[in-house]
Amino acid sequence: MKEIFRIENLTKEYIYNKKKRTLAIDNISFTIYNRSTTAIVGESGCGKTTLSLILAGFEEDYNGNVYYDGNNIIKKKKDKDYKKEVQIIFQNPFDCFNPMWNIKDHLIEPVRYHKIVPKNLEIEYIKSIISSCELNDEVLRKRPTQLSGGQLQRLAIARVLSLKPKVIIADEILTALDVSVQSKIIQLLKNLHKTNDFTLIFISHDLNTVRKISDRIIVMKNGAIVEDNDTKSIFTNPKSEYTKTLIDAIPKFDI
Repeated sequence: MKEIFRIENLTKEYIYNKKKRTLAIDNISFTIYNRSTTAIVGESGCGKTTLSLILAGFEEDYNGNVYYDGNNIIKKKKDKDYKKEVQIIFQNPFDCFNPMWNIKDHLIEPVRYHKIVPKNLEIEYIKSIISSCELNDEVLRKRPTQLSGGQLQRLAIARVLSLKPKVIIADEILTALDVSVQSKIIQLLKNLHKTNDFTLIFISHDLNTVRKISDRIIVMKNGAIVEDNDTKSIFTNPKSEYTKTLIDAIPKFDI
């Protein structure tokens, strides 16, 4: 299987002053393969969001190497193509939309910037994208403040999908949503992954949630990888005591 990301000896430390520093990522190495669904799981502060920001090209000043499609992202991340091909969906959809813009403007702007389709086809194109995310055309006229969290998260997915990315990083995208909406978003992502050619990296603190969507799970603790295996093996034969603790914490009626 072709690799899409290869991470080698990655370390990231935040230095606040001479006395205060935080080791967010501690010498980790792994590979993510093309069109796979990989979950990165751990408690708050384990380094998973920092990792997602590095992969998306937002974090700099780290040690080690990150290769995307065979090229070091230090050389790639400022490229327009890289910014189009590697997309990230953030945790809180309410913070990701300008309240002064309507939804049509939010969706057309990146499509036009990256010249995804000819200008005269933009409206029909974004209509087809929002339809694939189970929304109707009426949302295009609305502002973000008129929509629910679930609708906004679907639109955040639609916005990144409209760029035809090779990689989608979903960083804790269920946290701000009701439980009933979470399952619908999971199913939507699963359906989109089947019908579109992208790699999904799903960041979460919830081991039970990621088992529903991922082929593989990477478990992180204190900036390090403590376990990396296919999803079935993680649940049937966990090697790390920390992974066992996370599994034991799942309510029994959810397992």
